[in-house]
Amino acid sequence: MTLVEQLSATVGVKYVLRGDDRAAYLKDWRGQFCSDALAVVLPASTQEVAACVRLLADHNVGIVPQAGNTGLVGGSVATDGEVIINVSRLNAIRDVDVANNSMLIEAGVPLATARSVAAEHQRLFALDLSSAGSAQVGGNIATNAGGVNVLRYGTTRAQVLGLEVVLANGEVLALLEPLRKNTAGYDLKQLFIGSEGTLGLITAANMALFAQPSTATTYWVTASDTAQMCRFAGQLQARFGNLFSAMELVPQIALELALLHQASLQRPGTNNGAHLLLVADEVDPSDSMHELNQWLAEQLNLDLVVDVIRADSDRSADNLWAIRHAISDAQRQAGISIKHDIALPLSVIDLFITQCTTALEAFLPSIRIVSFGHLGDGNLHFNLSQPESMHAEAFREHAPALSQIVHDHVLRFGGTLCAEHGVGLAKRVLLDRQLDVRTRETMTAIKRALDPKGILNPGKVLAP
Repeated sequence: MTLVEQLSATVGVKYVLRGDDRAAYLKDWRGQFCSDALAVVLPASTQEVAACVRLLADHNVGIVPQAGNTGLVGGSVATDGEVIINVSRLNAIRDVDVANNSMLIEAGVPLATARSVAAEHQRLFALDLSSAGSAQVGGNIATNAGGVNVLRYGTTRAQVLGLEVVLANGEVLALLEPLRKNTAGYDLKQLFIGSEGTLGLITAANMALFAQPSTATTYWVTASDTAQMCRFAGQLQARFGNLFSAMELVPQIALELALLHQASLQRPGTNNGAHLLLVADEVDPSDSMHELNQWLAEQLNLDLVVDVIRADSDRSADNLWAIRHAISDAQRQAGISIKHDIALPLSVIDLFITQCTTALEAFLPSIRIVSFGHLGDGNLHFNLSQPESMHAEAFREHAPALSQIVHDHVLRFGGTLCAEHGVGLAKRVLLDRQLDVRTRETMTAIKRALDPKGILNPGKVLAP
């Protein structure tokens, strides 16, 4: 039997794709990275994943793990005739343990489904992204996704209690104990979280659940400019940081793009400047919300901010969130966008934005800088949009120089060039700038130990 025939015998002929039915699996969400995989395999269980991995290891064929394929850095596309193993059919929620506040969930479950099931049990599944309807748990664990709730609940890494992983030789590593405290040797699951499938294939996870907030109040705050907003956000976190699950920066240009390209959105307020989308959660009744509202009113009187809107209904709050979630797609409709997923210490974000913007505008005066995202945890989507007066190809020619300016400023201020979306293909060369020799050698040694043949997501994260 050929390799494809053996794979078909393992998962079923209809679940080994060889022709045009592979199209949706062969390119990343942004369409930047395309490939021609030998096949796309869709197993339905951990045992089938393990059997497929053993077959491919025996034939020394590369394996590209793939979940919802909503990544932005080319981490789940094939590059040299590998076989894509897509886990979408591993979509069972095996157990919800309300007393332990944990959910045992398979890698192909969409985030929106996990959040809905948790809510049915009066619990919160905290991981939430703009792509929650299509992004799947396994991919989010593999990239250590952040999302909008990092401020209170941490990145995916902080929410994973246990993992089930298929290793490069097809053996299954069961680390599924839903424990919050365990000092029995190395915490091996942490190796696989954020490894982008280069060390093993995640098939299931025990995820932490949380108490549902009794209230969730959404605010839209406007300051005169981003520097003023950063100062306001710092004071807000110092005083009321434990109340907030989300703190999202929306500059004026991002707001205008979202409103322009999505007609159903309603403009919040009438002020221009830098905007902050806030969600304050309470789990237990307290006086904290009253104190927060009083403090916000004081900031208006002190002119630290120029407007504070409190959403008076679910519909109003949904509109504010729809604005935030519409930014990326609005940028795509507005032309070419050079994206930078960065993170910085909170104390220097305003200086970074000011100085980097000045340098970029000196190089290309007509550039449109759309810097938005998770201000509360220091993660910015520092994106450069095509000038309205410039053709796309001309703008692309400037991309290397523009990105160099951004990268120089990020590293100068002690930040990271890879904050939320992983490394994949797009950013692996950036690690040479960010990682010292010893760190890179250690990563390489771990990769060789767990994947001696180099068949797991070859070429991703660590450049050959």
